[in-house]
Amino acid sequence: MQSSTPLGVYGFRFLDTPGDAFYQLFALGHEVRSGPSYSWDGLQRSDGPLLLLQYTVSGHGFLENGGRVHRIGPGQAFLVDIPSRHRYYASPEGEAWEFYFILLRPYGLETHWKHITERTGPAADIPPDSPVAHLLLDAFHAAARGRITDGYLASSLVYRLVMELLRFSSARRRDKEHWPPAIRTAALRLEADYARLPGMEEIAKEAGMSASHFTRSFHRATGYTPRRIPHEDPDRGVLRSAPPLLPADRGGSQGGRLLRRKLLLPRLPGMGRLLPRRFSFGPGSDGAAACDVRLK
Repeated sequence: MQSSTPLGVYGFRFLDTPGDAFYQLFALGHEVRSGPSYSWDGLQRSDGPLLLLQYTVSGHGFLENGGRVHRIGPGQAFLVDIPSRHRYYASPEGEAWEFYFILLRPYGLETHWKHITERTGPAADIPPDSPVAHLLLDAFHAAARGRITDGYLASSLVYRLVMELLRFSSARRRDKEHWPPAIRTAALRLEADYARLPGMEEIAKEAGMSASHFTRSFHRATGYTPRRIPHEDPDRGVLRSAPPLLPADRGGSQGGRLLRRKLLLPRLPGMGRLLPRRFSFGPGSDGAAACDVRLK
């Protein structure tokens, strides 16, 4: 991302569009700040409710959020709600912090923003050549040149940026490097021992969680439930998830087809009665079975 653009902050208030039907752009800015005077407390602001994305070009600053201090350097951004319990500030050593930011009203964006921040966390690495970074820079250029002339253009700009953030955060969630260590370890265990899948209680215990908390945390971090995590199929050498139970074949006169399937069978109430009746096998004692299924 180039940082040779002029500095400035531009606010937007449009009366030509109904507020509840459009995404609302509040402000765009490109600043270089330093020293103790640049410090924002998320509970001491009067301009909310707002959503803030702030992206570092050079230097660094800090974000305090959730009991942690994040160093926000070049190619990194933070995402926060205003008001909320957080603080961001320039380096106490006096290093200049150069960044772009965008402030949005949350109306109509709450669900999208929640999905984004659940996947990225409050601080995220966003490559300078990513669509998110380019759109942020383009939006600031448009503001600086007076090209955001009505609420329709502003809403369209916000929509594009939020969609790219959703795309970015979804791709990031699939990257194991960004998973919490306990979830990453459990996922590797599941992939390595998928044919003999251990019980969720055992894996959750190894991760230091209850089974229900582990399942929720696993899905939030990876986008999969533990029993649907993609794994390598030894027969084909490709990643695939456990196949679902197949529906009945409605092909008509073709009759029965014998299909070889590795089915993952969780322990469910009534499974012991259902499976022998429908498929001529019972649930395996370890919760999984490899079997031949004849579809009627």
